[in-house]
Amino acid sequence: MNLGEPYGDYREMDLGDTTHNTTAWSNPLLTHELHHSHIETLVGRCAKKFEWEYLIQPQVQRGMGSDLQMNMGSAAHEVVSTVIGGTVKPLNQIMDELYDKWVIPCVSDPAVESKVSDEFQRNCFAALEYVTQNFDRRQVNSEKQFVIPNVSDLSPIFKGISSDWRFAGSMDLIQFGEGQAAIADLKFRGRSNYQANKGSSQAPMYALAALYYGYVPTFAYVEVVKGKVFEQKIELTEGKYDWLFIKARQAIDEIESGRFPISPNGWWCSNKYCKYWSVCRGKYDPEDQPELEE
Repeated sequence: MNLGEPYGDYREMDLGDTTHNTTAWSNPLLTHELHHSHIETLVGRCAKKFEWEYLIQPQVQRGMGSDLQMNMGSAAHEVVSTVIGGTVKPLNQIMDELYDKWVIPCVSDPAVESKVSDEFQRNCFAALEYVTQNFDRRQVNSEKQFVIPNVSDLSPIFKGISSDWRFAGSMDLIQFGEGQAAIADLKFRGRSNYQANKGSSQAPMYALAALYYGYVPTFAYVEVVKGKVFEQKIELTEGKYDWLFIKARQAIDEIESGRFPISPNGWWCSNKYCKYWSVCRGKYDPEDQPELEE
């Protein structure tokens, strides 16, 4: 791998040419940019859900409860990013504006709005306190994009794939310093999920981006659950990177094959958790099917 040397102002460090960087919702079949969420959905969850989410992308209604939790996290992420990016607005004003933008449209029951608002504020304060205690607010980057080109050159595991494939993403928090890169990913959740974090391809992919551009990385998941912070540091071993490569190779092979089978045995295959339930065979129940005529 190309291990470059640190240079310039730490806050302005580049992690590849991100001029045309895609988002996690882009169609990887067209962009040839693989985000960790593509890998997790395709390999770890349900290939059919991946097809709906990234390739077909239908306009469907999603369960209000699921949207609420997701949008609370989006709002809190934007609060942290706005504060780190520098702003003249008071913190309370930022929080109010983003709460109204993301969360209010998802609150279907006015009776719970006060509870939701309280949890949102506690989450924001907890996340900002973590950043203040663990990073230099003048140096830390928020929503730092990266691209790792030519995935085919990273490992023999990728032998035979197109050189067009790239890894891409956006880091919640990263701080450079003296050849080091401290990375943290914020998770605003209803409950902690240690095992999901441990098995995710996100940590090795983000760490690989720092390593690729010449930095020794550390990585931590920072879960914010009802105003409390749970930090989970990930050991970045060679096996972690190899596992990323194996899952990424499987994802690329499936994408290029065009085959996306249903995986109906996991938690995501339900009306509560999958917004494509209403349009997908995933709600198939053998007991509901008519008997075949002989």
